Order: sequence, then C-alpha cells, then structure tokens
Amino acid sequence: MGGITDERTFILTVAAGGVDTYFALLSPRRGYVAKLVVAQAAGTSSNFTADLYSSKLANPANSALLDAKGNPAVAAVCYQVVPTQTITAGNAIVLVGSAYGFQNMDATDQLQSVRDGALWLRLNSVHPGTYHVGLTVAAPLTT
Repeated sequence: MGGITDERTFILTVAAGGVDTYFALLSPRRGYVAKLVVAQAAGTSSNFTADLYSSKLANPANSALLDAKGNPAVAAVCYQVVPTQTITAGNAIVLVGSAYGFQNMDATDQLQSVRDGALWLRLNSVHPGTYHVGLTVAAPLTT
C-alpha cells in the first residue's frame, strides 16, 4: 500500500450501557484501515461489540440523509469496513496488519481534501464506560 499514513487516537465515552453509540473518528476520506485498537479504559469491565463504518448513514438516526451520490441510506452492513467485533470483558479489539479498504460515503465529506473525512465507530457495551481507540489509515496518494 502506497500513500500517506494517518494515525490517531481517541477517547470515547459510552454514556449508557446496552445501546448503540456512534462516534466519528476523523480520518482520510479514503484508504485502508491498517490498525484498529479499541480498549475499555474506565468503568465497570464489560463485554462489548463494535463496528466500523464508512458513513454516518449506518446510524439509524441518520437514515433520512442522502449519501455523496444523492442516494438514500441502505442497510448498515453495506457501509461496514471491519467485520463486527465481539469482545469479552477485560479484552480489547486489536486488528493490526489488515487492509480493510474504504471510501467515506458522506455527502459533506466528499467536497473536502483527502485528509478530511471520518469513519464511524459503533460501540455497544453492557455498562457505561470510557474507551481508548487507536486507528491507523494508509491512504492512497490522490490530488
């Protein structure tokens, strides 16, 4: 994979247990997820699930929005970048060295530069808590 590499960390708070919570993770708007780490940092140790999406349209609350091509939202799985991760309490998601390709599908992000996009992380934890996330994206060179 050629191109630039973008590595970022995030601190996210899940306010309520047992519900899906969506977070925007700033990233290039296209590229390959080379590393994803999600670890619980505070709160009652919990089982959790996570998905990484290429669009905020994966969140049912945004289903009335249109994508970058003017199309209505489709099933969330169509925007999925990384397979659903199910983690038991005390463990973390650690995906390293994989190449999960994506292009952000949000209309507002299509007009920005290659470095100004977002991936959308869905977390569902049994209990409220704070999570640390590491994300590395290898983005292809573009103009």
